[in-house]
Amino acid sequence: MKTIILNIAATCGLLFISNQQLCAQEVTKGPQISFEKETHDFGQVPYRGNTTYTFELKNTGKEPLIISKVGWSCSCTVAEWPTEPIAPGKKALIKVRYDSARVGKINKSFTVQSNAVNEPEKKLYIKGEVLPQQELPVESAPAQTN
Repeated sequence: MKTIILNIAATCGLLFISNQQLCAQEVTKGPQISFEKETHDFGQVPYRGNTTYTFELKNTGKEPLIISKVGWSCSCTVAEWPTEPIAPGKKALIKVRYDSARVGKINKSFTVQSNAVNEPEKKLYIKGEVLPQQELPVESAPAQTN
């Protein structure tokens, strides 16, 4: 009886290891996406200031990477991404922009959808704060003399 149980346990263990190796091989076969940076902090920016950032990605896989879509969390953000396949070992850029005509904290996300076997959906983040518009001091007009 002990021998049967040990044989079943050994067989299950071998099947588990074999399955893990097959999964690892599948992941290394296709395209893989990796980002230099996943979160960008603008810090404090002035009203209508520059809130554009470019995320750099790399295809670390062995097949072409295709970005199918980049979704954003609200209408105050937009993104531009490459439509052409990204060859293995090559880099590409995803440009994101936040509408800085909105005062207050920035905490937004973008979802990158691709054919990457390691992360078919990858979240990118931007954060910061848009400061209120500063009013310029009103200069008094010079007194008129007659």
